[in-house]
Amino acid sequence: MTGPNGTSTRLRVVVKLACQVSIAWLLASSLVACRQQARSREGAPAPEPTAATQVKAQSGTPTIDFDTRVHDFGLVNEGNPITHVFQVRNRGTAPLVVSGVTTSCGCTSAKLGATTIPPGGSGPLEIAMDTHAERGLGTRSITVSSNDPRKPTSTLQIKYDVERLLNLDRSYAHLSTNQGTDRVERFWLTGQLLKQAKIRAVAVDGDKRVTARGIETREGGQLRKAVELRLRANKPGSGEGVAAIKTGLAVPAELSLRFDWAVN
Repeated sequence: MTGPNGTSTRLRVVVKLACQVSIAWLLASSLVACRQQARSREGAPAPEPTAATQVKAQSGTPTIDFDTRVHDFGLVNEGNPITHVFQVRNRGTAPLVVSGVTTSCGCTSAKLGATTIPPGGSGPLEIAMDTHAERGLGTRSITVSSNDPRKPTSTLQIKYDVERLLNLDRSYAHLSTNQGTDRVERFWLTGQLLKQAKIRAVAVDGDKRVTARGIETREGGQLRKAVELRLRANKPGSGEGVAAIKTGLAVPAELSLRFDWAVN
């Protein structure tokens, strides 16, 4: 028969064993659960990217550039249309958006091939110019607006030298003489259409003492054509005016010669 002390000892042993079994069971359950969660995560599909993740993936900076910023057409004939294609390039890491293209003159137009250019890509920008009424050396500028934060506007330039198909060697005349001595001066026609031109009429706006007419001469077998201004010096005076010359051509149909005069 066991005494009270023996019963107490056995009870303590049983309780201790029960606690140990409970702790072992809890640890084993936790380990199994962790392994199941790990296997579940390994087999699960990748999470969908959030809006913030997409923005971060697309972040970057567009950088606008061109194959050249200046194009020189050189010598061109009056009336001939001239065109050139610039290449707009994106050297940045985000899409380049071209928001607008403007030109410095109504005679010049711009046509953009693409408004959005990906990183590393390029797109054409066609420039066309009408050379009617242009004369000699000139320039036109083209302004390109984009989302490049460092250069929101860029400027391109075209240069040209328009040779008129028919022209006067001078566009302004100064006629001066003394009373009693008429002044006569000739202004020669030049250009590719010299032979085809026929001076039909010359109208002078200004004092009637200045008259004009068209003439033709041959020097060394070469045909020359001119507008001749005559200042009648019957009395002192001064003034200014414009001579309008009809050429008999479609282009240019008329030439103008401004002048001033003085009789001392």
